[in-house]
Amino acid sequence: MIYTKEASGIKDIKSLPPLKPPNGAGAYWQGVHHLELLNMLKQEAEKHACVLDNLNCWLGQDGSNMVASYDLWSPNFPELNNEAASYLTFSLAVMNSNCRDFSMTMYGGVRLKSEAGLPMREYWLGKHTNRERLQKEIHLAVKTFYHDCSNIRREICNLKKTMVEAEHVWIILTSAG
Repeated sequence: MIYTKEASGIKDIKSLPPLKPPNGAGAYWQGVHHLELLNMLKQEAEKHACVLDNLNCWLGQDGSNMVASYDLWSPNFPELNNEAASYLTFSLAVMNSNCRDFSMTMYGGVRLKSEAGLPMREYWLGKHTNRERLQKEIHLAVKTFYHDCSNIRREICNLKKTMVEAEHVWIILTSAG
């Protein structure tokens, strides 16, 4: 899966042609237009008093595959200290394939301002034959990630209290990359 075109935002996504079933798709196949998916994500975030901005989006050559990410912010999240806020932000990303290359997936994590990302959680949104089910899955994924972000200060405190034995430090560092 090679992404060859960085979309300039919603304008490029709006200009995509209507969805057509890919070869081999069954009678119940329903693609999800990328714009519809991004709108569902934004609406769900707003229900949790979150703001999504700074859309980054990449489309496959024919527009059937999309990877998109948003920065996520909420006044209900704990304040990050000034140093941390200067180099990281919460981020939501979604992958969608209307040609059945991969299952729809959403990721929640932190993004370093240098563009590298660290996923905290993956949400498999799967195949969908109705929008109501997809909306429920997006709701659950955003709600779970919102909870994770709201509790990040507690998680960081818990991690700081965790003692790591010297012989395990090297294993942890090499596993983290």
